[in-house]
Amino acid sequence: MTWMAITRMPNSATVAPEPERQVLVAAPTGRDAEVICRLLQEAGLSARRCDSAEALRRHIEQAAALAIITEEVLDLPAQRYLAETLARQPEWSDFPLIVMTLRSDPLHQGRQLLETLQDRAHTVLLQRPVGKLTLLSSVRAALQSRLRQYQVRDELRQRRHAEAQLREADRRKDEFLATLAHELRNPLAPIRYAFDILKLGLPPDPGTHEAGEMIERQLRHMVRLIDDLLDVSRITRGKLQLRRERVELTEILQQALAACRSGIEAAGQRLRVTLPPGPIPMDADPVRLTQVFVNLLNNACKYTGSGGDIELRCEAGGDTATVQVRDTGIGIAHEQLSRLFEMFAQIDTTPERPQSGLGIGLALARSLVMMHDGDIQAHSDGPGRGSEFTVRLPVQTTTATAATTPGAAGDAGNPSTRRVLVVDDNPDIVLSLGMILRLHGHEVASAHDGLEALAVAEQFSPQVILLDLGMPKLDGYATCQRLRERPGGRDVVIIALTGWGQDDDRRKTRKAGFDDHLVKPVEAATLLRLLATLE
Repeated sequence: MTWMAITRMPNSATVAPEPERQVLVAAPTGRDAEVICRLLQEAGLSARRCDSAEALRRHIEQAAALAIITEEVLDLPAQRYLAETLARQPEWSDFPLIVMTLRSDPLHQGRQLLETLQDRAHTVLLQRPVGKLTLLSSVRAALQSRLRQYQVRDELRQRRHAEAQLREADRRKDEFLATLAHELRNPLAPIRYAFDILKLGLPPDPGTHEAGEMIERQLRHMVRLIDDLLDVSRITRGKLQLRRERVELTEILQQALAACRSGIEAAGQRLRVTLPPGPIPMDADPVRLTQVFVNLLNNACKYTGSGGDIELRCEAGGDTATVQVRDTGIGIAHEQLSRLFEMFAQIDTTPERPQSGLGIGLALARSLVMMHDGDIQAHSDGPGRGSEFTVRLPVQTTTATAATTPGAAGDAGNPSTRRVLVVDDNPDIVLSLGMILRLHGHEVASAHDGLEALAVAEQFSPQVILLDLGMPKLDGYATCQRLRERPGGRDVVIIALTGWGQDDDRRKTRKAGFDDHLVKPVEAATLLRLLATLE
């Protein structure tokens, strides 16, 4: 097989065209190649001569618009070689080939060639002798096809670039939210612990008691906002997983009411609750389902003025339970109902009642309800006429022993005295948490970085270590690993007490050897119950 290639005639008056517009030419004789190349140049096109199969392959893979090849050049090995080259083309490419044949029946005689190349290139057979106009018309049509392919390629590149930018922006958003949550939880933790200390010595004065309840209520509200932000991020990335178990819906509603009752009473609103006498068993995540009704009750409280009414009603029928939260608040305009559950949606309010919150509570509630195979709907007769939210959830009809809900066993009792090492680079957290633990009879030592924690643990021999993660000199992960490597290190209960609460953070602490992972700010009662249950 002989490959002839034609180089473009040097012409200082012309500007070299873009490689992507070049026409590759492989002809059996120099005369054939010269004629084809000159014809293309006179028509304002660019031709590149290929003198070997390797040269043709290289230019096809680098940049070329199309190739003109004579059939005599393409013996069977060359066809296979060219087919393999074209098979490596990107998905957008349907490389144009113009094959010139001397046979009387090109469609019949070129069948083998077509069968070899038809799935890898846009192949056109022309019978020679080919008229100039026919050849130029075929080349221009192939060029137009190639230009459209370049447009598809550029659109794909732009789309992939945009998708990569969105993924990067999403990653940075998640990192920002996680960091924001951590930075907000750190100062909230000592406030939480300091308030718990103050509660132990508050006088039985109604005014002082009311102020204390207000502080506690706002602390919980701040923590809930932070948790909602992170939960929304997890849901949008598909990272939030339900921890299902057998629960009773009425007990879930009682927990939600307990979390919201003080806020409703402080707002001067009347609360009416109607629950069925019998149990309503469900297969659900009790924490997430409680979160749904807490959001709905808090939403009703926020948009209902003093003296207004809030009603929670639950009933079951067949395989479905229905929970309704009604209020006599500001209501919702009809045109706003359709976007009420959208992320960051805010309903129009009056100057006397400006917008508040992040606009994610209802979006989060809808996502969690849908994850439980239920649905949620909103209704209002219009501004000033209140609103109603209806949640429908599937009921578990199979008989089984109901799971014991958290706290059902009652008070854990008085914990035995333990040696607790508190490690955190925030001195206010170390001080306030240490005071709480000492007030409840525990022996406490402290450290402010990982290396100091190792030294103190050597002398103090703690039974429990409350260990922060992000610390100078040696972080909490490495500190935990070193503690485990020491003699008796496997017997110490090491608990991560941190502002980092993402799923990845929990996986890292498990891998590092932590026994538990608590997210700041942890209520003193929760921490004391945990210490009481440790063996």
